[in-house]
Amino acid sequence: MSADAPAVVCPVCRVEADAESLQCPECAEDLAALAHLAYAGRMHYNTALEHARNGEWEAARDAVGAALAHEPGLAPAVALRDALVTEGRTG
Repeated sequence: MSADAPAVVCPVCRVEADAESLQCPECAEDLAALAHLAYAGRMHYNTALEHARNGEWEAARDAVGAALAHEPGLAPAVALRDALVTEGRTG
């Protein structure tokens, strides 16, 4: 797991899980829902990028706003939001 990746901790045994496995290495608890929540900001950011590449500026703005609502310090999302504003692509 990279240093800046959100941690996914098992609610049953409190062991930090490998973000790629989606299962607790200690007790085998399914952690997919927690991983989805932990990475929601990054998933919205990727959606925003896709919308921006397609020229769908309002959808890109909405998705980057959702990304920042989930993870306010997500630097790439901040940069995309700023670029959309600077380029007048805010809808």
